[in-house]
Amino acid sequence: MESARVAGREVPRGIARVTGPVMSVLGPKSSIPIALLLALLLGLGDFVTGVEFAFTLLYLLPIAIATWYRGRLFALLVAALCASLAALTEAHTRLHHGWPLRPVTLVWNHGSTLAAFVLVILLLSRLRQFISREIDERRIAVEQLRHADRLNAVGKLAAGVAHELGTPLNVILGSAELIEEDPTGSGEIRRLSGIIRKQTERMAGIIRQLLDFSRKGGTAAMPLDLGRLASDVAALLTPLARKQGIEIRVEPGPTISVLGNRQELEQVLNNLVMNAIQSMPNGGEVRLRYGSRAESDPFGRSRFVASLAIIDEGSGIAPNDLDRVFDPFFTTKDVGRGTGLGLSVSYGIIRDHDGSIGVESRLDAGSTFTVRLPVVAP
Repeated sequence: MESARVAGREVPRGIARVTGPVMSVLGPKSSIPIALLLALLLGLGDFVTGVEFAFTLLYLLPIAIATWYRGRLFALLVAALCASLAALTEAHTRLHHGWPLRPVTLVWNHGSTLAAFVLVILLLSRLRQFISREIDERRIAVEQLRHADRLNAVGKLAAGVAHELGTPLNVILGSAELIEEDPTGSGEIRRLSGIIRKQTERMAGIIRQLLDFSRKGGTAAMPLDLGRLASDVAALLTPLARKQGIEIRVEPGPTISVLGNRQELEQVLNNLVMNAIQSMPNGGEVRLRYGSRAESDPFGRSRFVASLAIIDEGSGIAPNDLDRVFDPFFTTKDVGRGTGLGLSVSYGIIRDHDGSIGVESRLDAGSTFTVRLPVVAP
């Protein structure tokens, strides 16, 4: 559904053609609310002319605008104002001409009009919620497709580079090890050979990450206990974390089963917990919190989703960097400490598991990475 922006909001293009000129003339921040102003003007015209037919049709305009831009409650107030002005107009006309005043008929007629207005408000509110949800879901879907395209393009490049560099690096590494272990060489030569070996091993590690990044999904999956998976990863990384004064704590939660590849999901959790550890040079605590909840998929079908949050007390992520943390080769770490592939690899793995991964963060207040995966039906 095509949309346009009117008064800072996404609205259907057809409605924008009607309301856009009005908004541009009066302005979105008018000191008098637009819907109330139109209600008063139309009420005055109805009061002067006494034509109830004009009231019934024309008052739908301010009520529609009030519903769309100001919300349901404000629209109900405008509708009550409309019906009140119409009732006062009819009462004034009858008294002016000396006609008998009929309170029951007056209340019945304009009460039914008010009821019709309330129905219009409810329908417009539902329509606006539906359109807003559709716009949000389509925007998220487009962003995910664009990100997936970037990952696929970089993955193909990474696979080619890793394949071409793997063999010569193995030759360099083997030669450096032979020179380093040669007892006839001088101490300086062995020291330099050790540097070559360490840097070559580091390059080989980067190549392994490139191969992981370019991998294809579809590996064997099986039901996994999410709590056990989190505990195993925490136990594996606890010795490393304690060396930096960091405690890893898995918060107790319900038994939740997800369908996935254990090795790949362990890799994701390893990446996320290691990022949390590296973001806390002064120590602290990393918490792993898991649970489940019901949500709707992009097709409107309800499903249960397991969530695992990795919460740290680190330096946080700058707002301008939040949208790029899952991009390949993007990193905020110092040179030599990261390749910018860990989160991209994690994003691809979770996507292959029909899940999602997101991040919330504030500078100097820590970050929370949340992984969501479909729950295995009992």
